[in-house]
Amino acid sequence: MLGDFAGCFGGMLSEGRRAAAGRCYCFELRAGKGRGVSGARFVHERRRNLRASKGKGQEIGRLPSQEKIDCFTISFQPLRVELEIMNRRYWDILVQSLHNAIMKDITTIEKFTEDAIEVLRKQPQTVEEIANASSKHSEYIQQTEQMVELFNEAERKNKTLASWTKERVEQLSRVTMQWDNYKSLMDNHEQIVARQVLYFCSMSSNTLQMEVIMSSLESQTNNFNSEVEKFGMRWYQLRPREDQLEGEMDVQASIAFITEKRLEWDQLMEMRDRLRNDYQHFNMGEPVFPEVEDIEADLKSHEQIWGLFEEFNTSMQQFADEEWIVFRSKTFKFEEFLNQWNDKLSNSGETTPVTVRLIRELEKYQTMVPVLKYVRGEVFSEKHWIEMYNLLGIPSTTTIDKLTFEHFLKVREELVKQADALKEMNSKAAGEIVIRQALGELDVWEVDARFTLTPHINSAGNQVGDHQSLLQSLKDSPYYPAFADRARVWEQRLADLDEYLSNLNQIQRKWVYLEPIFGRGALPKEQGRFRRVDDDFKAIMADVARDSKVVSLCRISGFRSTLSTLLDQLAWCQKSLNEYLEEKRTAFPRFYFIGDDDLLEILGQATNPEVIQSHLKKLFGGIHFVKFNEGNTHITAMKSLEGETVPLKKPVEITTKVEKLICDALMDPQMCMVLSTNTGRVYRPKDCERLIVYLKDLNLPKPDKWGTCQLITFLQQVVTYRGFYDNNLEWVGLEGVQVVASMTGGSALGRHKLSTRFTSVVRIASIGYPEREQLVSVYTAYLQSVLRSVCADHPAWTSSVKAQQLATSMVNIYHEVREAFSVDDYSHYLFTPRDLTRWVVCLLRYQVPPDASSLTPLLQVWLYEACRLFRDKLVEEEDILKFDGFLLSGIQSDWGVDLRDSLHNTFYVTPAVASVRLLFLLQSRY
Repeated sequence: MLGDFAGCFGGMLSEGRRAAAGRCYCFELRAGKGRGVSGARFVHERRRNLRASKGKGQEIGRLPSQEKIDCFTISFQPLRVELEIMNRRYWDILVQSLHNAIMKDITTIEKFTEDAIEVLRKQPQTVEEIANASSKHSEYIQQTEQMVELFNEAERKNKTLASWTKERVEQLSRVTMQWDNYKSLMDNHEQIVARQVLYFCSMSSNTLQMEVIMSSLESQTNNFNSEVEKFGMRWYQLRPREDQLEGEMDVQASIAFITEKRLEWDQLMEMRDRLRNDYQHFNMGEPVFPEVEDIEADLKSHEQIWGLFEEFNTSMQQFADEEWIVFRSKTFKFEEFLNQWNDKLSNSGETTPVTVRLIRELEKYQTMVPVLKYVRGEVFSEKHWIEMYNLLGIPSTTTIDKLTFEHFLKVREELVKQADALKEMNSKAAGEIVIRQALGELDVWEVDARFTLTPHINSAGNQVGDHQSLLQSLKDSPYYPAFADRARVWEQRLADLDEYLSNLNQIQRKWVYLEPIFGRGALPKEQGRFRRVDDDFKAIMADVARDSKVVSLCRISGFRSTLSTLLDQLAWCQKSLNEYLEEKRTAFPRFYFIGDDDLLEILGQATNPEVIQSHLKKLFGGIHFVKFNEGNTHITAMKSLEGETVPLKKPVEITTKVEKLICDALMDPQMCMVLSTNTGRVYRPKDCERLIVYLKDLNLPKPDKWGTCQLITFLQQVVTYRGFYDNNLEWVGLEGVQVVASMTGGSALGRHKLSTRFTSVVRIASIGYPEREQLVSVYTAYLQSVLRSVCADHPAWTSSVKAQQLATSMVNIYHEVREAFSVDDYSHYLFTPRDLTRWVVCLLRYQVPPDASSLTPLLQVWLYEACRLFRDKLVEEEDILKFDGFLLSGIQSDWGVDLRDSLHNTFYVTPAVASVRLLFLLQSRY
């Protein structure tokens, strides 16, 4: 096994050595060029090295990311990244050396042609100037062949650069036009010199000089017209066309070509102006330039057409030159720029191929704007930058400080294509930075954390125990009899102290618990008993404060009986308190839902409006707030969480009897008054015209062996005769009272069939289970109200779209549960829309933090409640796994998140109103 590991690792090292060797070979080539390597050999070597680098890149790409050898898993990813970086550097050096060689050749050719053109354009006026011009012409003829070879060599290098990198050195085209001008001047120079020699030989007077000047100007005019003609031929042949609007490189080249042609044309126009001035000076009339106006008009037309591109590209270049670490927080300016250009082109009123091409460019750039937020890199580490470079095709050697917006503009298509991958990578980086910060905090804590030490002081109880052990050990000494009397005194004293301290400790704990309760006035009947206990305990503590010696407790007369009495009295007080609380809870069972402390606060401050407001919502889910009158002596109305108000026709007086106060507030609207009539007593609603009595699960009581049910018989009597016989067999009539009952079909578990005699006298409305679309509509409305309460400040959950999406997921899971599990498997596998209602209502127990930036926290709570309502009812392990499967798959398909860890590793504690922040705390600590 170790041999395989060593062999695999050695192979990877050999790959690194070969990459390092290629890197060194790049520097050897650069040194070789300086020693005089021929141009053809130089191009050949560059092609061979570029081909080798590309092959190495493919080999590196085929390397596995990891390999498992027995129990070892070896990751080659760091080595693979390093090899890619080395190969990229090697490639960049090859390309840069090739580019530098081309620029060097171009510089040499440009300098030669500029010097030659300047000399050849001068018109020789004397015999000496003619001789110098002829000498220079001869030198240029000798150097032309060398320059042609150098020009051809630069073209070969440029083709090599374009074939391997898709880049060209655009300056070469400018040199080509300059070379053409040079050749034209060389061809005409011999004729100009010969004509000048002929004139100087045939004329020798002032007239001769004038004719020479006139002849020279005419010759210059002819030469100018010849150059204009050549310029026009080249312009009409090479000028940009509409088919060049498709490629970005073609557009850039066209704009550069028009700019260069404009500079060249301006130089020709300067020559034209000089000729006109010379003609006017010698009174020779106006020279004729037949093609200038046509070429000028055509050039201006193309400048106007392509000027929009130049203006757009100039502005784009300003954005492209921005450093990314500075510009990433200002991408909104780029979006505003695109919108301004879009409005400008839309309002231009004219549609041309150029505007169409620009609009397409704007659309391409606008598609990349939403993705820019994923490459801001504020949370990226070096690993994430390299991963982003590989995704987008940006050279991996680009450092962050040299990264510009232009890098992203060049790869905008790949940026849009990799949007999902970049989003995932950005989320991953954001999660990792939290972990790195947490680990960093731990590192700081490791250095700074110190124990806060408190000197250990043995308690009196421990000291007494130690001294008792010491006395016991002294008994084994042969010299103990001489000190037996004194030892027995200490033994009795220490035994008393042990008992006193133990009882005093129990008394103190009970007094600390009961004193605040009785201090608020609870249990008036037991106030006297506790007051005596309180006085005795404070007296003992006062004695201890005066004399803090432990042994002084033994000198207090009757101390043992006093402590015993205090323990008994505190036990009675505790028992009375428990009975009192149980009595209140029995009188009003909803008090079982709150703790002892809350109940004692309610009982002790029953007339305090703030206490009533804070605890009433814990007892009744529908009551969020109650309204008091001006003196805070009566409750006048109840309000729900949504602000719905239910006024009480009879205000409820606030008294110290809390259970009566609450029952009166709830039962007052449901009371009837008794009236005496000729036919007997009549029950009629007290404060309303009609009172509805609702009975749930009407068919749940089981009939006797004769098929009779007392409840059904009573209701049949009420419905048929509008009254009933009481226990004294006296008739009681009902007015304005309507009975509404609900039941589940007789085929359901635990339900029984009703007698036809009863069903024949009642009106029956059959309601089936709602359809899927109806459930979604109902629970979307429920969720909108619940989510506004649970996550009021969350930007996503407050929208109706998310509420409908969440309701759809709930209904889908509910239907899958009903189809997968039924009462045929187990009797309690009964799932109804009530479970959906509980699922929604249970979300009110949580509060999503307002700073949550994702949907996950609420989905975790939602998942937890689904498991509590459905999963906890399942018996078989197979059923649980099946439920987990379609629950997680539904969340993954509907929401695109994986909550597998939350399903098994998350729990919530909700003593009253839970907070999702508790989840975060538990997850961070366990």
